[in-house]
Amino acid sequence: MTEFDVNIVPFRTADPEFFKTFLEKYNIKNYTLVKHETTRYVILDNKDNYYYKLSGTAGDVAENDLHYFLNNAYFPNHSVLSIIDTELNIRIIKSSLAPGKSLHDILQAPNNLDNTFIIKMMEWFKWQHTESRRIFPLITNKYFTCTGIFFCNECNTGGGWRETDIMYDQETHRFTPIDFENEKWLTEEEYILCTFDFIYKIIKRIKKANSYNDWPSIRQVKDILNYCIEYIYKEIL
Repeated sequence: MTEFDVNIVPFRTADPEFFKTFLEKYNIKNYTLVKHETTRYVILDNKDNYYYKLSGTAGDVAENDLHYFLNNAYFPNHSVLSIIDTELNIRIIKSSLAPGKSLHDILQAPNNLDNTFIIKMMEWFKWQHTESRRIFPLITNKYFTCTGIFFCNECNTGGGWRETDIMYDQETHRFTPIDFENEKWLTEEEYILCTFDFIYKIIKRIKKANSYNDWPSIRQVKDILNYCIEYIYKEIL
């Protein structure tokens, strides 16, 4: 899409000129529409290579814990900024490109995924927990999460995860979730359930797609799950 091309499904807002106003205000003239949903969409500014995720629900337009975390966390692999635009009545999450490819794209072809992927994934979970304790030092009895990959029905946190929400660099082994949702503060039991739910689903998905090199094998799946649970108890809880 080129300069102020607004021939897309409109955002849910009372202002029919909303998207054009957004583009003009943030000086975005050349972009790609990545995703559109009822209350949000994602674009890539082709000039500065930053993603802009626009969210327009009432809960999004507030300086909540998600906003504070995104603006104060030291993200290891890319930059992230949360902007509350009261004029347009939206939240904007602006993020640079994360290294590597999406897990979805990786699984479409032969790859070198191995146990390092699991290790880096668990290290990212530890990073999120450590940062939340640093940023919210008064909250010590619950566990913070704000990524779409971390939601599950078992602990009533809703949502779900998609392979496109995870970036992974097979050369540098950097694991980066890129989808941020409204924050959740989970009890220890909820945290364990949500983490295990995600780990099991992602291993199951990788195994199904990775038949060419048989990683992980059935025997390895058990070892991986045991490793992850032990890691949670030793490094996070």
